[in-house]
Amino acid sequence: MRKLTKDDVTICVNCFSEEIPIRGNVSAIDEEAIRKDLESGNTWAWCMICVTVTWETFYGTDWLGACSYASKKEFEVSVVYDDMVAAALEELNVKIKEMARWIDSLK
Repeated sequence: MRKLTKDDVTICVNCFSEEIPIRGNVSAIDEEAIRKDLESGNTWAWCMICVTVTWETFYGTDWLGACSYASKKEFEVSVVYDDMVAAALEELNVKIKEMARWIDSLK
């Protein structure tokens, strides 16, 4: 059975409010700028990100907190995005492999 690739799946990126304090966090390089961005409505300024890849009814996810980006577009061209898609794909492929093994065991 071949592994699914990025071309085989639907990729969904979601940004959620981050509860981890900005102050003192190594990811928060410029606390003041992050706070100003948040106040202006940029939810990507300090957030938790979930990347989900879906194929048929199967899915894989990867989460990362304490993130700071100017926008979704900036995140999607980052190395972090590529890494998160790869991790979600790995989870998806493991789930499918386990399901195939389970189905084979029923034969």
